[in-house]
Amino acid sequence: MKGVRFLTVPDGPSNFFLKKIDKLKSFSAKIEESGPYDVLFTRNDPVFLIIAKQLKAKKVVKLHFHQISHLHAFAKGNALYKIKAFGDKLLRKTYLKYADRILVISEQMRTFLDKEWPMFRDKYIVYPLGVEVGDFENPKPYAERSHDVVYIGTLAGSRRVDVMIDAVKIYNEKYGPLVLDIWGASHNPQDDQNLKQHAQNTGMADKVKFHGKISRQEVLAKLKDTKIGLSAIPSTGILNQISPTKLMEYLAAGSCVIATGGIKDQVDIINEAYGGGLIDFNAGEIAEAIHNILNDNNKAEALSQQGREYILEKRSYKTMAQKLRAEMQQLL
Repeated sequence: MKGVRFLTVPDGPSNFFLKKIDKLKSFSAKIEESGPYDVLFTRNDPVFLIIAKQLKAKKVVKLHFHQISHLHAFAKGNALYKIKAFGDKLLRKTYLKYADRILVISEQMRTFLDKEWPMFRDKYIVYPLGVEVGDFENPKPYAERSHDVVYIGTLAGSRRVDVMIDAVKIYNEKYGPLVLDIWGASHNPQDDQNLKQHAQNTGMADKVKFHGKISRQEVLAKLKDTKIGLSAIPSTGILNQISPTKLMEYLAAGSCVIATGGIKDQVDIINEAYGGGLIDFNAGEIAEAIHNILNDNNKAEALSQQGREYILEKRSYKTMAQKLRAEMQQLL
């Protein structure tokens, strides 16, 4: 890509803390020897904040744009997690002031950070996520798709995938056979086991199929072969700050989407793409929404087309990049 250089370094040690030190040394050296650069764009890891400060002081880079796509450091966890979270927040509070712009992915995240770290308020820019539309060329015609209902994503307990399983149970009891295909896993294997046990306990073991994690290319193929994608997400804690990438990917692939309210970016996308249709996060409403789509092929095909057209026009990386480029040029 003209004007853009992607730098990679080896993974380094497996130990969390040694990996951070190795990243600091390796990336610093790689950027310094390949520079200079007008803009350094980094994402999430606070180690990059230290690297950027050093490189700006050496005039290897002029500007630093740092994106924050999640705030896991503010979530609850065990003792080790709390130690990592403390270090994460300490580094950010110390080094974010040296970034020229801090890209946050939603208005809710900016509101949260305005309260937590008001000293960086003038640096925050809301820059939601998008999709690479080239990944979604040649989707299957809607009527020929193999999977009726799909969830692709993390199985972490915070996502409450058990509610989706309950929705499948309600649907099967009320309307007839329905299978939910799930691709993904949790960072905690116990979460996966709990969901499989829940499916067993509710009598849905044969109606909820857990396929595990698959490659990115396989994910894209599944998305383009799906009728309904579930973006039913609890809007509690840090989850209400997200920019729902999987929602956008479902839509880009021409899948109909069942989405819940409470997450602003998700609400905005569904309202603009579909003209409304959000539901509350409970099994009964999810089941009814599935039935309403599967029971009306004309409506389903219209939603499939509307959602795909919206994402390709409004949330492609190319479209999103224009705003970022303008901000960079203004500062340069």
